[in-house]
Amino acid sequence: MIERNQRLDEKQIMELLNPPPPPTPEWLVHKPGYAYRGLRAVGAVIMFVALGLALLAAWRGILLGMNDKSVLEISTAVPIMAMLGAGLFFASRYCARPISESEKDDRTRR
Repeated sequence: MIERNQRLDEKQIMELLNPPPPPTPEWLVHKPGYAYRGLRAVGAVIMFVALGLALLAAWRGILLGMNDKSVLEISTAVPIMAMLGAGLFFASRYCARPISESEKDDRTRR
């Protein structure tokens, strides 16, 4: 560039040395409602796993007796997991809610 033109273009040199930042990828853009949906889904899944563990503990308790070590360990994990799932589920109310279709229409009309 400099060899062809003896004159230096300051603006072009600054553009080459300091290019504009690339656009943000779509997957990295935070949209309202992602955290809300994620916390609700993960909380519900954990609570259903706790329910499954409770059924497993009851079944093993019937077969092996309630004083068996494995039954006691599973029974201890059930309320911990259920409380964790409920905590995540109810923590979602402090996140931004997803935008409903009617709200999207109202925003585009303005």
